[in-house]
Amino acid sequence: MKNRILSLVSLIVFVMLLFPNLIFAQSSPVLPIDFESSTISYAFTNFDGGTGSKVTNPQSVGNTSANVGKIVKSTGQVWAGAYLTFAAPIDFSTNKIFKAKVYVPRAGAKLKLKVENASDQTIKYEQEVAAKAANTWEELTFDFSAIDVSKQYQHLVFIFDSSTPGDGTAASTYYFDDVSLTAGSSATGTQMNLPVTFDVSTVNYGLVGFSGAEASNIATDPVLSTNKVAEVRKSASALSWAGTTVSAKNGIVQTGFSSKIPFTATETKMNVRVFSPDAGIKVRLKVEDYLDSTKSVETEATSTVANGWETLTFDFTKQASGTIALNLNYNYNKVTIFFNYGVTGAFAGAKTYYFDDIKFGDGGSPLTGTPVLPIDFESSTISYAFTNFDGGTGSKVANPQSIGNTSANVGKIVKGTGATWAGAYLTFATPIDFSTNKIFKAKVYMPRAGAKLLLRVEHATDQSIKYEQQIAATAANTWEELTFDFRAIDVTKQYQHLVLIFDNGTPGDGTVNYTYYFDDVSLTAGTTIGTQMNLPVTFDVSTVNYGLVGFNGAEASIIATDPVLSTNKVAKVTKSASAQAWAGTTVTALSGMTGFSSKIPFTTTETKMNVRVYSPDAGIKVRLKVEDYLDSAKSIETEAMTTVANGWETLTFDFANQATGTVALNLTYNYNKVTIFFNYGVTGAFAGAKTYYFDDIKFGNGGGPLTGTP
Repeated sequence: MKNRILSLVSLIVFVMLLFPNLIFAQSSPVLPIDFESSTISYAFTNFDGGTGSKVTNPQSVGNTSANVGKIVKSTGQVWAGAYLTFAAPIDFSTNKIFKAKVYVPRAGAKLKLKVENASDQTIKYEQEVAAKAANTWEELTFDFSAIDVSKQYQHLVFIFDSSTPGDGTAASTYYFDDVSLTAGSSATGTQMNLPVTFDVSTVNYGLVGFSGAEASNIATDPVLSTNKVAEVRKSASALSWAGTTVSAKNGIVQTGFSSKIPFTATETKMNVRVFSPDAGIKVRLKVEDYLDSTKSVETEATSTVANGWETLTFDFTKQASGTIALNLNYNYNKVTIFFNYGVTGAFAGAKTYYFDDIKFGDGGSPLTGTPVLPIDFESSTISYAFTNFDGGTGSKVANPQSIGNTSANVGKIVKGTGATWAGAYLTFATPIDFSTNKIFKAKVYMPRAGAKLLLRVEHATDQSIKYEQQIAATAANTWEELTFDFRAIDVTKQYQHLVLIFDNGTPGDGTVNYTYYFDDVSLTAGTTIGTQMNLPVTFDVSTVNYGLVGFNGAEASIIATDPVLSTNKVAKVTKSASAQAWAGTTVTALSGMTGFSSKIPFTTTETKMNVRVYSPDAGIKVRLKVEDYLDSAKSIETEAMTTVANGWETLTFDFANQATGTVALNLTYNYNKVTIFFNYGVTGAFAGAKTYYFDDIKFGNGGGPLTGTP
């Protein structure tokens, strides 16, 4: 008998191992899904990097269920997820409102709930809803009332943060529970229609961000605290087409307006108020039929104001490149907006934008006036549309500091990563008139003392026709007026671009340390400060217009007191620890005359200049460069070596012996500008921060270097 029992047990174990589902058959999921059944198989089908499972509830506060669903979104597709399969099609004959509890890792994380046919995934219906809070249980509502009930749907699909890649960490782990299909209402409030103001309490407003515009929500106006607006945070990982759809909250199926946008043959425009941190960015607006996304049209406008509200007008007869044309037969009733379209968050950085007052029709003509001198940024009809280049971004902004400048608006240039000459320019409708006035004045607000503004004018189509001057500010975080002397400009040429380059030769990083403000740019007949320099340069004559411009790490250039003789004025150069190997200092006028009033008188028998220098180290190379300040291609460089540490000596520079790689002396050239480079060829990172002095720049042989031995 005992042996029979053992044989029977062995047989049962064998059958269990061979046919487990035969002994403990589990049924397919049914609605509602609460993950508590011991007889239902919650077997997820995973796809494209998503992994679904039944797990123990990680947080009982707000949801006392013992078990919940979990989806981890790993590397794979941005639409990674998982689905459950029902034995029979979901019954939508009466109930069409889904509800689900979610526990997400961050506010604004979204759940896309989709149903689809078991064998034909083109038969589907979906809604996406954003959670309001992180790490707390919250119930979301999805309105499926417009679903085609003649079709069959056996898959219930869960996709969290569709269009955002996952990484398999806690930041890409989502929990959900109590998925039910009810006859309840979806959301309070009536469906939206134009105009959309976000202020009417009885209207069901909502936003759905995607592809990196993930934190889209209704927020308080950054300017007027009593006004509600749409806020869009475009993350640093945003794709170039990240956007925000104006949709009803809680997933109401009418993801748009209650009636068709009334385009006609004569009225094809819409307007939207926008608030952008940057001027000059593309804003794209898309309208479509919310029941058929193939029926759409897109167009663009460009922001002209930074950190302020403006109304952009979108003309849908001018569809964006690659999109289809406006079709008046289509039922356009849904809007999506894309800020800084075509630019990724990785390039632009994380940015926050706002929009409000979506209206039909022309919002008023855009700013059409072109800049004229003087430029004060106060006009409501002039478009201060900067053309940015090589990493610079120019814009009109609210004045950040009224002390010293009471203007409401000023110009701003942020120097981002890019070329060391990054900047922006304004274009005038007609050439600048230099027939009488040739002195530019401009107010600047710099992040540090010694920061420089290069002011240039150039031809509209031939940038080789140009004239420029560069001036250093003397103070940080205060308004200061700089003067630029353009008296040597060729008045027979035409100049329509006004170019602004801050700290030319120094790379920017887009931070506040490379953010510059300017205002009240005028062209006058005023005088400069003192007479123009000429050789010898002693820095001691009070009526002479002396100045220095350091670059590439020789940034702290000022006129200072002689370290040995306190009654003597000299040039001081601080070469920073981050200085490049070719950091140098140009001897220029304080008001922009970049050189001497007459040509350096080189001859076939006299090819030398001499400079007194004071270096903390003996044995370093000092390079001297002379050039034509109107043509930098006409230059020559030579070198000498220091022999004294912490003391003055006179170095002689023979331009008949030009430095390697530079052109030879040409006696026909108009050399009238000098630049000096201390410890040439050695970076600040290698040498450390050093301070040098120089004085008494003279023509001719200074007596030659010391050659006698002790």
